Amino acid sequence: MTRTDWHATRDVSVGERAAVSAGDPAAVAVGIAILEAGGNAFDALVATAFASFVVEPAQCGVGGYARIAGFAAAEQRAVSVDAYLRAPLAATEDMFEIDDSKPLKYYETPWTRGQKAEKGHLSVGVPGAVPGFWEAHSRWGRLPWREVLQPAIDLADQGLAMTSSQLLQVCEHHEHLRHLKPLHDHLCPGGELPKIAGQFG
Repeated sequence: MTRTDWHATRDVSVGERAAVSAGDPAAVAVGIAILEAGGNAFDALVATAFASFVVEPAQCGVGGYARIAGFAAAEQRAVSVDAYLRAPLAATEDMFEIDDSKPLKYYETPWTRGQKAEKGHLSVGVPGAVPGFWEAHSRWGRLPWREVLQPAIDLADQGLAMTSSQLLQVCEHHEHLRHLKPLHDHLCPGGELPKIAGQFG
């Protein structure tokens, strides 16, 4: 475990009707804009999540999962959607061989031989995020789906400045990225590591 002396320096924010929280200010701004446009909390949640998929692709994305909880005012009850990853239909219990020569990884799970469950096409589950957010929005959202997703589409169309955190992630995984040529070419034009505040997207 790493200890840090980092402390937040922002002022406390207080509101009476709603709050939006995300890892990037651009995603927060999207959620606030959706609320100001007459959307409810579920609309803002979905819009903020999809904006986060664009501005924080290493932290979250359409290829992941979602666990959604909220309060449906019209029904006066707490609601949730568990949209976790699913195994592909062709998956079998014995498709991976456990590698006992390595220590357990995060969540106390074992490695597999050849890292087949960790890297490559066999490591990918069927994503749950998009159908999960669709389910939550279709049940409890107020604004049209297109209107809720449009801010994320606009962010993607504009392109984004690479942050120092994103640059560090690209550097950390640079050798692995070399084996994923289309992604490597996109993130590292001309084979060079990107610069902070360089444009990507």
